[in-house]
Amino acid sequence: MRPSRVPMLLCLLVSLHVLGGAPLEAQVMPERDLGAGMITGFGYSGVLPEVVAGVGAWRFLGDRGIGVFLDGKMTTPRFSRRSDYCPDALEECTVPWVSQNRPADAVLRDENEWLIFNLGGMYVLTPEFAVLLGAGTARRHRLREFVDDAAGPDDPREPITERGTYFVDHPPGAEWKIQGVVGALLRAGPHLTFRFGYESGPGGMSIGAYLVP
Repeated sequence: MRPSRVPMLLCLLVSLHVLGGAPLEAQVMPERDLGAGMITGFGYSGVLPEVVAGVGAWRFLGDRGIGVFLDGKMTTPRFSRRSDYCPDALEECTVPWVSQNRPADAVLRDENEWLIFNLGGMYVLTPEFAVLLGAGTARRHRLREFVDDAAGPDDPREPITERGTYFVDHPPGAEWKIQGVVGALLRAGPHLTFRFGYESGPGGMSIGAYLVP
């Protein structure tokens, strides 16, 4: 190679490095940590084992690692919407009335229906971990399922429902109360976070999975 061509080749290599390196540097993604890049999340929220249907969201405010969260959840299936809830054959849809007027009907099980709304704050401790603290309102509707004594094959009476069982309100029936919420938000990647904690209303473990745009 002629000596006069060496400076030309060096200039060409330097130019290719500059032109080729700039796009590579521009492709480097910024860090997506909690509160820094991961600002807003939307997704699923529930409380095990009873309240499994729900949605939630969170958002960090500014650059101080402080944020807010909210969620709503409910029990599914809704026992009070079934055809065997409070059948017309009952004068009162309550446990005391059934116990007094249908003493032969056996208790099958007790169930709770929940409707929950929560609101609270968050604080980032590390880029992957934030704590949550909040409060909410929890509505519990207690029900009891009975087995119809007239459901036997040799009984001439008509069964009270097609299934042979029925639900009634278990006093105090529907009631609202204030509950506390504690938990943690964990970063699982640039677009995913998980939530774990406890809610005092249903007395269960709260869970969540949120997508981060």
